[in-house]
Amino acid sequence: MKLGFPLLPPGISKIAMGAASISAGGPDSTTGLGFTPKVLILIATGTGGVNQILSIGFSNKTTDRYRALIGDSVDAISGSGIAVVRKDASNYITAVVTSFDADGFTLTWTLVGVMTAGYTWLAMR
Repeated sequence: MKLGFPLLPPGISKIAMGAASISAGGPDSTTGLGFTPKVLILIATGTGGVNQILSIGFSNKTTDRYRALIGDSVDAISGSGIAVVRKDASNYITAVVTSFDADGFTLTWTLVGVMTAGYTWLAMR
């Protein structure tokens, strides 16, 4: 059987991806996708600390969930929201999906202390 490229999962007709960084709280809109997402996957890492290793989050607009590996002993944490990036207990940034828009999506970031997060996202419809 010959498969075409790109091979999309059943029910998925469009995919877009990108990367960004954030160091402030508040809403942050990503546009230019050309479609309203149904699913968003976000992988985030922090800079300037040893506590944050990796955060992976998923959203279907109704529910956001993340799983993060933190600390020197690589403890796993999970929670609501699509990302948590942590330098230490006093410096971290979290994100929730505010909306899936006609041409992209909006994340709302909450910053505590000083933190910069880099993230890569994959949006699907």
